[in-house]
Amino acid sequence: MNSKNWKYKILYDAGCPICRAEISWLKGKDKKGYLLTEDISAPEFNPSSYGKNLDELMKSIHGVFPDGRIVSGIDAVMGLYGSVRLGWLWLPARLKFVRPFYDLGYSLFAWHRFRHNIKSGECNNDQCSLKKKY
Repeated sequence: MNSKNWKYKILYDAGCPICRAEISWLKGKDKKGYLLTEDISAPEFNPSSYGKNLDELMKSIHGVFPDGRIVSGIDAVMGLYGSVRLGWLWLPARLKFVRPFYDLGYSLFAWHRFRHNIKSGECNNDQCSLKKKY
């Protein structure tokens, strides 16, 4: 992938099997090299370079545009799919009367993902161990 052409960067937790699988699938769809990925669970990752702390980034997916604008939640997911030309899958989320359901659905997914990591021993008291990989 030619990182000069990137149009969107997704910050994701590669320690989450669902997240890792979806990102891998979407990277396979990225024929033009528009998508950059950054694993927030990597030991060398520095959340302060995005003006966030690791807890914030772990609780919701974040996307970064080339102009530095950061989005999270459903907006980050829509940017992710749009960067690989699958944005049409998320068109209903743009409808004002439907969007709250998408936001709620994503919030529930993110909460359960985070909660699952706590129950599996990866996290204690909202602090996650980033060294252990799945």
